[in-house]
Order: sequence, then structure tokens, then C-alpha cells
Amino acid sequence: TEQHFVVADGRRLKNIIELADALETMSEEVFKHHANELKNDFSSWVKDVFYDHSMAEDIERARNRLETQIAILRRLVKELM
Repeated sequence: TEQHFVVADGRRLKNIIELADALETMSEEVFKHHANELKNDFSSWVKDVFYDHSMAEDIERARNRLETQIAILRRLVKELM
């Protein structure tokens, strides 16, 4: 569906947990394709598809792949509490 996130390496992500998982093994090159000075596709997807504006802001602030993954996992853990 149009809700899926298609990663530059061909993977299709259905939800935020799959995004956190994909970040684990994503190459820096692929990450930079989606998140750079001009745009952040991950942040846009979280905001536009899941309407999670605060998580989208956390992702936007992250400076690299690891920080992005940590921001997502931290937010998911908070939601469980």
C-alpha cells in the first residue's frame, strides 16, 4: 500500500517497529539517501502515515542512523509504560 515505506535498498516497511529494526542493518549510504540536510523521509513517514508528530520531531533532530534508531526505540518504550 501507499502506507509502506520503501527503503532505497528495496525493503518495504509496514510500521515504526520495522523501521527501528531496519535501521539496525541499514547502510550509511542508504540512511543518508533518506535523511540528509535537505529532507528526512523517516520523519515525514512517521508524521504523515502515523500522525506521530512528537516522534517525527525526535527523528528529525537525530544526527545519524544510531541516534534515529535510539529516538524511535525510546519513544516506543515510553508508549509501553
